[in-house]
Amino acid sequence: MLRLLFTATLTLITPLAGAEEPDAERPAPLLDDGQLLVMRGTLPLVLSAPHGGGASPEGWVRRSGGVQVQDRNTLPLVEALAEALRRRTGRMPSVVASLVHRRYLDLNRDRWQSGARLGAEQEEL
Repeated sequence: MLRLLFTATLTLITPLAGAEEPDAERPAPLLDDGQLLVMRGTLPLVLSAPHGGGASPEGWVRRSGGVQVQDRNTLPLVEALAEALRRRTGRMPSVVASLVHRRYLDLNRDRWQSGARLGAEQEEL
């Protein structure tokens, strides 16, 4: 299944990668604080990478359960796909990505399982 998803993604990106670059500028992030990256796009599309980050914020408590491995290459994939779409269409999708390693916070879980209950900064994010 993973191989199929990877192949489908490459099939989508490859034609976009060599496209002419329109005059559209890459928008500045709404938020890029080292923990979360948020970019507002102009396409009706949101790309997310909730487990792609590798940051280990000082003072954060590690989660004790659940999956704790980083989803490798999801953040670079989201960034490359967003840039390829911008170059091809002149418009950007919105991007939301956690820059914090999944061992500290899992944004796809409820508060109890996510790690948010472990500290005020984790809960805030």
